[in-house]
Parts: sequence; C-alpha cells; structure tokens
Amino acid sequence: SDPSLTDNSPSSAQESGYVNIREISVGSPVGLQGAAPSTSIFSQGLPRQEHAFTPSLQPVVLHPQQSHLCRSGCGRPVRPGIDRHGNAFTACCRGCAIGQGHEPGCCPSGSGLYEDPETSTAVGIFLASACGDALGAAVIGFTENQIKESFPRGLTQFRDARLPKGMYTDCTQLTVALALSLLECQQSDAQRATHWYCKIFDSWRGYSKHIVELLRRLSTGELHYSHSARWSLPEGSHGNGGAVRIWPVGFVYRYCQVELLKEAVRSALLCTHVHPLAVDGAYVQAAAIAILSRTRIRSEGGDSDFDLTPWELMEKLKDFAETDEMLEKLSAIQHGLEQLQSGDMQQEQELCRQLRAQISEPFQIKGTEAVAVALWALCRFWEHPREAVVAAVSFGMATSALGCLVGALVGARHGWSWIPVSWYNNLENNMNGRDHIMNIAARLTQIPSPQ
Repeated sequence: SDPSLTDNSPSSAQESGYVNIREISVGSPVGLQGAAPSTSIFSQGLPRQEHAFTPSLQPVVLHPQQSHLCRSGCGRPVRPGIDRHGNAFTACCRGCAIGQGHEPGCCPSGSGLYEDPETSTAVGIFLASACGDALGAAVIGFTENQIKESFPRGLTQFRDARLPKGMYTDCTQLTVALALSLLECQQSDAQRATHWYCKIFDSWRGYSKHIVELLRRLSTGELHYSHSARWSLPEGSHGNGGAVRIWPVGFVYRYCQVELLKEAVRSALLCTHVHPLAVDGAYVQAAAIAILSRTRIRSEGGDSDFDLTPWELMEKLKDFAETDEMLEKLSAIQHGLEQLQSGDMQQEQELCRQLRAQISEPFQIKGTEAVAVALWALCRFWEHPREAVVAAVSFGMATSALGCLVGALVGARHGWSWIPVSWYNNLENNMNGRDHIMNIAARLTQIPSPQ
C-alpha cells in the first residue's frame, strides 16, 4: 500500500454543497533541501472533513442531487428536481419509476453527465476502483477461509471495520494524488507526483510504518525522490503499492507506444517503488487499463464489432511484462482459461485452486502476484464486473489492494453504470470522496495524449 490527500482549510463549498474546484499554489519542490514543511500534512486519529486540492482546469460541477442513482437499480443518475408533491426525484425517469422501462429521453447517464465513451470509461475506472478498495477494507488480513466463514455468500456490501463503512484506504488516496499530478503536469512527472503523495496524506487510511516514515523524510527534504525508494531496502520494495495507484497513467497514456508508457510508469513510482517485481506488476496493470480503455472507447463509439477475449488480453500483456515471474503468471491464466473452455465444469473448483497457487503466494504482497490475481478475477468473470470484484476480495489478505486493482480493470471494460446502487450511495463522499474523484476522472480525458 501507499499515500493520500487532505487539508483542513475552510471552504465555502462545504456550505454550498458543491464540489470545490479551485486553483492552487503547488508550493516548493519535494525532496530538495529547503522544501517547505507545509507541503506535507500528516494527521493522526479520526478521519476529518477533507478539502479538495485540484489544479486549475475547466471544472465539471456536480450538484449533490446528481450523485444518487435511480432507486430501481438501473444504474442511471437521478436528475435534480422535485415532483408535484414537493418530493425530490428518486428515479431517472417516470417510466423507470413505475416499472415500465426507460422513457425515450432518458439517456444511459440520466442527465447526460459522463455519457460519452471516454468520460464514462475514466469515471468507471476510478469509481469501481474506489468501491473495490472500500469493499476489501473490511477484511484486510483475513484469509480466504476466514472470509468464507464470515460471509458464506461472499462479501458483497461495505462493512464497518478499522475504517467506517464505505471509506476508502490509502490505495485510493494514492491514486488521487497521482491523478492530480497528471492534471497539473499533463504528463507523468516524478517530482510533482512525489509532491502530491506528500501533500495529501493521512496515516489513518492504512499506510505502513515504512511509507509513513518515507513520506515524512521526503516532505522535510531528508530524502530526494530520485533515490528515496531504496532508503531502507537496498533493492526497494517489491510490494503492490505501485500497481494499485497506476491506472491514471495507463488511461492517460492509452494511445502511446510501449516504451513511453513504461517510462511514465517508472516516473510515477520512482519515489516509492523501483524493485523489478513491483514495477513489472505496475507495467502490466497500466497496460491492461490502456488496452481495455481503448477497446471500450472504440466499441462504445460505434464500432460494436471491436472487442477482445480474455485470452487475447493476456497475450497482449506479455509484450509489456519484463520478468519471468510475470510472464509465467500470464501464461498460467491463459492455461486456466483454456481448461475452463474445455467444458469440464466439475473440475472448476480444483482448477481455480491450482491456478491460484501458480499466480499468487498467500499474502499477495508482490506487485506481480496482486496483479495476476486481479487479472484472473477479471478474466473469470469477464462479463460480470460485480462478481469479479467480489471474487478478487475473496482471495483474502491484501483485500483492499485486490479490490482496487480489479475494480480499475472492470471499470475500464464496463464503465460505471453497472456499479451497485448500494456501493455508489455508501461510498465515502466528503470533499475528497466520490463526487470529487468522478470529477477528477472526467478531467483526465482532457489531457492530450503525451508525446
């Protein structure tokens, strides 16, 4: 796992109910002598109301009433307004409210917000990733058997645990920080990414002691971002913290060449992850996001015949993998898919058990292992995004990271309209919560393809 985003500044947005989007002063460089201590905010104790930092681009303003999905469960947002009895709208259209199907004027995104293929894909990735993170947060450290015993039908709803129900962890905050650096620089930049990792950080989200100390040293100038990843481990961490936050790079660089995408990934991870296994897992995750996003955008844009199979996705990802370990796991997933397609469903449970043993150790600490588990869940439930997220979390141990990884993958393939109403309405929605990350995701589509 890794870093986050917050500030205690008072905001008129809190009074008006609108998402606050404003220009900011990005401050002093991070990791340099003389860097301002104010570039880092370390908080302890209970969560507090957060303030949204956002570089100045054209904002997409959401009213809170647009943040609720139709009560029917169709996945479409409710337009702001009241009916003739003075009650707020709770359905996307009258036809849906009375169970007669959608009216002709009711588009897939309700009011039309986030309807175009690029925006709905970006929003789907971020929203589904955050939901997977919040779902897995309740059972972090549980084994697979413990999860099965506690939730015989699967963990399908957010639960109270160390964090309140629906609150995301360091995985999502880290992703927000990286996305904000991309909005600021219009490309992946190691120094500005480091700045944002330190700028918006709350230790109570679930950061390891190692990351807390690393970010403290970066923010005070004791370490420079160019070599900070090895400050306590000679080869750096091989963990999954780099992969869980990398999807914004994969989306922004979706039309770029392989080497340019890889360079962007290395830049985004430089201050925290340089170990080959951590970086390779992030390469493959970013590449999967890029491929799935391109495919969905083209398909939703009118080319309905343009698609790919899970096996084909694994084959494409081999072009991005650099370690033998990652290549072996991708091949194992392909082999598992071939066996499932043979039709011997009686052997499915044993096959899944064997495949899990091939692609992951019990704790899923390595970046390559966590990504392999997420890819298997995606491929096994290719057309069923909710089930893919639930399945990934059921693997146990690093559950928030797994939920975050597979959520991003299914969001890239399916957008966001499939997200259960109970997930959407219960996801954390303070000043750096659901509505804000949807705005950030929408604005990532405004970044020109880097050259």
